[in-house]
Amino acid sequence: MLRLLENGELDILIGTKAIFNKQVRFHRLGLVIADEEHRFGVKQKEQLKNLSQLNPDFPAEYMAMSATPIPRTLHLALSGLREVSVIATPPPHRRAIQTHFMRFNISEIAKQIRYELKRGGQVFFVHNRIEDLQAHADIIQSAVPEAIIAVASGRSSRQHIEQTMLDLIEFRCHVLVSTTIIENGIDLPNVNTIIINNAQNLGLSQLYQLRGRVGRSKEQGHCTLLIPKVGLENAALSRINALRQYTALGSGFAIANADLEIRGSGDLLGKAQSGHIDAIGLETYIDILNETILELKPNSMGTFVPEINLSLSAFIPAAYISEVNQRLSAYRRMAIARSFDDTQSLLDDWEEQYGPIPELAMQTLRIAEIRMWARNLGIERIDWLKSNVRIISHNSCSISWQSLSTYCRHNNKWKATKIREDIWQLQVLFSYEEAKEPLVFIDSLYPMLEQLDHSKK
Repeated sequence: MLRLLENGELDILIGTKAIFNKQVRFHRLGLVIADEEHRFGVKQKEQLKNLSQLNPDFPAEYMAMSATPIPRTLHLALSGLREVSVIATPPPHRRAIQTHFMRFNISEIAKQIRYELKRGGQVFFVHNRIEDLQAHADIIQSAVPEAIIAVASGRSSRQHIEQTMLDLIEFRCHVLVSTTIIENGIDLPNVNTIIINNAQNLGLSQLYQLRGRVGRSKEQGHCTLLIPKVGLENAALSRINALRQYTALGSGFAIANADLEIRGSGDLLGKAQSGHIDAIGLETYIDILNETILELKPNSMGTFVPEINLSLSAFIPAAYISEVNQRLSAYRRMAIARSFDDTQSLLDDWEEQYGPIPELAMQTLRIAEIRMWARNLGIERIDWLKSNVRIISHNSCSISWQSLSTYCRHNNKWKATKIREDIWQLQVLFSYEEAKEPLVFIDSLYPMLEQLDHSKK
């Protein structure tokens, strides 16, 4: 086979990590597809990419597929460093899996198993601890003596796992008690109930993948997550809430985005595939990253972050959003907002999740809106001075000097000065009463400046 591959007599090679072997040589590799990319480590992903660079003159295309991209992969896509396509349309006749949460209760577990057996289906029971896997199988067997139960784990022999899968397919087994080895590569349409013990100890993408093992036919699928009554950590609670929220078919991208917010985006160039940016803050990091990406892209004019200098305090109080990760997520959404609809959506979410918005948080959001429209108009800087507002344009500003100077001649509160050929400065006087509400006054300038923007005409 290796000889045929090297001579170009094979068109498609499907393999495991064995294709990284130096003995595997391609005649002219044109496309590399990595399925279930979230299962690969950083080094393995680099080896996959290196495959696509075997022939520098004719580099191969590289495509990664995953139902739940890891945080760094998703962040690379959202940042523009990778192109992304989303397939959100489920197969015909599939139903959304009903997700349930409860404490470990053997009577309720037995009831769910009997319900599934009564309608002619089978059950997965996942317990990701090999030491007492058999003990849990014995408990279930005692509670449901009529069920035929099999046990499998990563320590089971290849022959045992193969025979167990055959027993499931041929319905010689009703319940499979296993570890997370069933997470990928299992397609058994007759298994329509999965019960996951100690779900709080598993990752969000793991839980989503496990939930996807059932409901793979026209029958209604059920997923029950067993969690403790007390003692859930904040991160575990966030994962559980994400699964509770995203139950629709094709919601893997939303799950991955939630995982990004919970775990952070990790390093762009290092080995960490998750983690938060503690040193400079997520909002600043995203601004810097987006600016650099746009500058490096071909035919790009680059971007900038307007400087807004007001004599106001503006931040999200910890008393309002106490969880650090959630505050980081809020700052991130402000940083990437591109329209007033985006900020209004953020405002609505805050009120729904955390209650009435305090003045400091509201001022933070208002300043983010000012920065947003300033960037859209090409304004680099806004300064609140003693008696006027000073506005300085960016060299990409679409408000022409001619239209601005014409407007100033008819408004004695506006004074424009040309700093250099492509940069102007505008000073707008405000009254004593207007000085009491800086944000209101600056916002009032936006519609007037927008009228002068010739790019919108």
